[in-house]
Amino acid sequence: MGEETYYVAKLVVNEEFRSSEIFESLEEARLWGMREAKLEVSDSALRRMDVTSGDVRVEIDEHFFGYECSMSELLSHSERVNL
Repeated sequence: MGEETYYVAKLVVNEEFRSSEIFESLEEARLWGMREAKLEVSDSALRRMDVTSGDVRVEIDEHFFGYECSMSELLSHSERVNL
């Protein structure tokens, strides 16, 4: 059985979901989260919102995607190649 790991980063502002992205590495998810949180804080400052009374956070969840393939399934979806 094969297994792939991916990370889902969610931007939440004042307990309200704003956006999310899927990444292949934790580092990519963290960088996206830092960038999006920084943009959200700077946007709210431009709109003269009180940033200190709000909550801007990024939640990153790790997910696993597993797959399985039997030998008969593999052979039925394969082509013979002559070398």
